[in-house]
Amino acid sequence: MSLFLKNTYRVLQAQLAAGELLDLQLYTPMTGTGTDTNRTLLVSIQYVARGGQMPLPTEARLRQLFSDRATYELEKVAEAKLLDAQWDVHPRRLP
Repeated sequence: MSLFLKNTYRVLQAQLAAGELLDLQLYTPMTGTGTDTNRTLLVSIQYVARGGQMPLPTEARLRQLFSDRATYELEKVAEAKLLDAQWDVHPRRLP
């Protein structure tokens, strides 16, 4: 979760401030063991309607937020690997 908060969440906050997102909320479990609460995070993003296109961060915005882009890129890869390795929730779509 720390890599998400350090990198991805900062980008989402900047997009919210720029009006590219309507709402951004984070949720963690209210109860549970320490390991569950340290790695469980629900992110709710409400995008501005743009013909079905999700707004991607611009290169200029990434340069502004992260002076060390090499570290940012490495951490994004690590974040994705951690997410993939720890994904143990099997959602069931409701009708």
